[in-house]
Parts: sequence; structure tokens; C-alpha cells
Amino acid sequence: MTSTAHGVAPRLASSGRVRFIQDETTWNQTVEMLGGSLLQCWQWGEFKALHGWKPFRILVDIDGRPAAAAQALSRSIGPLAVLYMPRGPLISGTDPIATSTLTLAIDRLA
Repeated sequence: MTSTAHGVAPRLASSGRVRFIQDETTWNQTVEMLGGSLLQCWQWGEFKALHGWKPFRILVDIDGRPAAAAQALSRSIGPLAVLYMPRGPLISGTDPIATSTLTLAIDRLA
């Protein structure tokens, strides 16, 4: 069963498009559309950047529509790195393609 699960994730993930968002308006509209909280908004990431965190804003589109998103905050502490998503990720419904695609994109950051 484990080999089947590993075989499914890459196949599902190929249907979603991953984008790293660099625009405040686009990001905040996406967070609002997906029902996110203040801790996923652009301004929170910028505030955390003032305190040593680096924000990555990841969006997964399925059929041209936002299906999943996460603001991942990264910080190095000595030899360790921490990746934190406050009140996230944001996923529209229970879409396995969006979930799989977002998970793979987050894994690549780690």
C-alpha cells in the first residue's frame, strides 16, 4: 500500500500549477477567497520578515482557479531550518490534486 501512495502523489500533482506569488494584492485576494486568516495575509509575512523570517507565498491553480495556498515562513537557527505556516495551509474543499501539489511544493522548500 505504501508504494501505491507514493506512486499516486506525483501523478496527481502533475495536474496543478504551482506559483510563488510576489504581488501583495494577488496574494491577499487569494487568501480571502480561500477563507484564510490574518496570519496568512501579505502584511503578516512582511512583519515576520522584519524579525528574521523569510516568507514564501505558494499558490496552486487547478483549471486556472486558486485551489490551495500557503504562506510558509522560513528561518534558519544555527544548523537547523524551520518552516512554519501559521493558520495554514489554505485548501479549497478536499481536492486531493490541490493538496498533493501544495504538499510537494512545500517539501521542495524544506
